[in-house]
Amino acid sequence: MSERRTASGERSRRAQANELVAIGREYVDKNPTMALAFAIASLERRDNPEVRRFALEVLWRGPTRINIPVTNWSWSLDMSPDGRWLAEGAGNEVRL
Repeated sequence: MSERRTASGERSRRAQANELVAIGREYVDKNPTMALAFAIASLERRDNPEVRRFALEVLWRGPTRINIPVTNWSWSLDMSPDGRWLAEGAGNEVRL
């Protein structure tokens, strides 16, 4: 009985992963960030070399967008010298 449940779960994860990467392929030209998000979600369900290649293809097309939640208007933005941190300044407040 548990073998059947395991096989059923694997089929379900495979189907979900395939559906997610198919949706990601629809977004690759319009919104690479969204395409990458679907590829990652697919890989979380089932590791697949084809999906890994797809994720790399999306990354090779150019930088993806990073959404930064901002509660107030930012007066300045600056990157750290190593490019790993983005600082946002507004009034007397600085956020990394």
